[in-house]
Amino acid sequence: MTAGNIPILMTERFRKNLKSYERSRVEQKIRLLLDNPSQPHPSLKAHKMQNGGFWEFYLTDRHRVIYRWKDGVLELHEIGDHSVVGHFHQASAYAQLSPFKLQSEPQQPKPEAPSRPFSRPFAAPRLPTPAPSDGSPNKFADLPEAHLRILGVPKDLVRAVQEAPSLEALETIGLQPRILERLQELATNAELERAMREGRLLYRTTLDQLVGYMEGKIKRLMLNLTDEQRHFVDLKANHPLLLRGCAGSGKTTIAVYRAIEFARRGQRVLFLTFNRTLANAAKTMIEELVNPMPEGLEVYTVDGWLHRLVKERQGSAPSLFEGDEDCKQVIKQAISVAQRAQPQVFARYFPPDNPATETFLVEEIMHVVLPSGVTALEDYLAWQRHGRKTALHESARRIVWQVYEAYQNLRKGRLHWDDLARLAAQELRRQPLQPAYDHIIVDEVQDLSAARLRAILALLGTAPACSLFMVGDIAQSIYSRGFAWRDLGLNMRGRSASLRKNFRNTRQIAEAAAHLHVRNQLLKQSEEFVDPEPIERVGPRPRLIQTERISQVQKALIEKLLSLVEGETFRLADFAILAPTNDLCEEFQRALTREKLRSILHKDKEFNLFEEQIKILTIHSAKGLEFPVVFVVGLHEDVLPRKSYALSEEEQALHLERERTLLYVAMTRAAEGLFLFSAQERPSRFLRELAAVVDRD
Repeated sequence: MTAGNIPILMTERFRKNLKSYERSRVEQKIRLLLDNPSQPHPSLKAHKMQNGGFWEFYLTDRHRVIYRWKDGVLELHEIGDHSVVGHFHQASAYAQLSPFKLQSEPQQPKPEAPSRPFSRPFAAPRLPTPAPSDGSPNKFADLPEAHLRILGVPKDLVRAVQEAPSLEALETIGLQPRILERLQELATNAELERAMREGRLLYRTTLDQLVGYMEGKIKRLMLNLTDEQRHFVDLKANHPLLLRGCAGSGKTTIAVYRAIEFARRGQRVLFLTFNRTLANAAKTMIEELVNPMPEGLEVYTVDGWLHRLVKERQGSAPSLFEGDEDCKQVIKQAISVAQRAQPQVFARYFPPDNPATETFLVEEIMHVVLPSGVTALEDYLAWQRHGRKTALHESARRIVWQVYEAYQNLRKGRLHWDDLARLAAQELRRQPLQPAYDHIIVDEVQDLSAARLRAILALLGTAPACSLFMVGDIAQSIYSRGFAWRDLGLNMRGRSASLRKNFRNTRQIAEAAAHLHVRNQLLKQSEEFVDPEPIERVGPRPRLIQTERISQVQKALIEKLLSLVEGETFRLADFAILAPTNDLCEEFQRALTREKLRSILHKDKEFNLFEEQIKILTIHSAKGLEFPVVFVVGLHEDVLPRKSYALSEEEQALHLERERTLLYVAMTRAAEGLFLFSAQERPSRFLRELAAVVDRD
């Protein structure tokens, strides 16, 4: 078959290997070659080989087509990855040839329905207008600024690219050669127009590399092991093991590898973690390492597994509160009941005219009584409220217990997650699980309540041969743990180990986080605190970007993100925005969508840690994860830290330590770059504590 007046032939080897490629794309490249055989389009990078008159051109950065011209005929001899060039032999010149038929110009496909809400976050831009007679169409004329900057176009040249009269004119506006070459290659690929029709983002790479993750930084961060870490993957013990580690020590990675190792041996493994985001990330890591998921390996959140157990045992799903606010409303009703029952005694310890009274009692029930898992007044009176210097007076505790009993009567069968854990533990003691697990692995154990850990221990107790391996870092405890291992009947002395080396953060990021965290005094009283070793890897100091008004923060963040991508050091997949609340996460996603930047929220069902998109997470949901670049937002008074209604200075100090720990967790998610965003309106007090260790932008 001919293209114009040029016949095209192909070898049998070319025909067979062509099946591995998208034919329409190969034909696009061949048409470019035929347009000007004596001076092929620069995106082809065509050049002569050393083998007897043969040439090669780039199908992609990693794939080649080997061809030659003979008697006015284009002969296609080989197609494959770049190794075909080294293996090619000029004996191919004698191979039998058959016609290669160029198909008719392919029809542009109709845009498919988006696979998730964020696939089409903005209205599709207009397609480029027809080319002027003296050049090829400028297919970038209607591409948004954010997309061009992601492709490497400097901000000051974006308009010049958009207004260039033709593709050839891009060579005259001062673009760096590598950026010009990138644009030329994209311009010759149908994927550009398809992406524009579907409102998709183009990434700073050739089109066959858009998967991003497999060659990205996040995988290198999360899926490598040192010899010290490998030791804990294979470690065996006939008693519970606790692996403590500082931020960035690779605890989650060790837990993932350990789960895989035992599952590969045909053993039944249960991998548990606190939040859904980390559970999904663990699944993704496992699938990347040993796809598909090993048959005997299950990954759940603790709450998800306990919910499944109770549902199976009771024959129906347990009724849960719709959220914390729903539970708080019932507790507030219970406070009123207890107050009416003994108004004078109640007022002696909890003055009704003090606005902090209600808040304290709600917090005590939700963060001490329910998480403790105690079921009798005597147990609550004896419960050690760890993290507080002063014990709550016995008479005050009796009033709290009256509130708790009223709560139990008012909840009408609905359960808080700690209620569910208590119920699951009862079920496991009543009837052991069959078949039993061989190994239970718990990640981020420091954030589990005593009630949840009691349920896990009840599960362990039903299978004497089952091992329990827990990993965590008390310095990152952002929930009110309030117990010691001995409260659960566990003696962890001699049954724990520490990882003190931080492999994640640069020295500057780690020192800034430590400078903040050193102010937490109650935490350091814990025997589980791990003091990290000095870090050798260096990088830029964390930067504070402070706008005049809070409303300007979103624009400042987007500009900083684009400038980093434009510098070709980072890609969209490398960025995470961490916020203290879900509402703030949603606000920033809307801002990114307006700028036509693809992002995904941590609570989206299809959240994937490794996809080429900006991740937006609450700080709580980012536990156990890490990212090359982290933007921390919400650094304003009453946001981070949240407003406190503590009844005493001690409670206020404890509240601030929890909030400070939350910021510490956010900062230590960053491997290479850390940016803190605030405004001159209500700046967080924590910024004053960080002033000596961060630079201002």
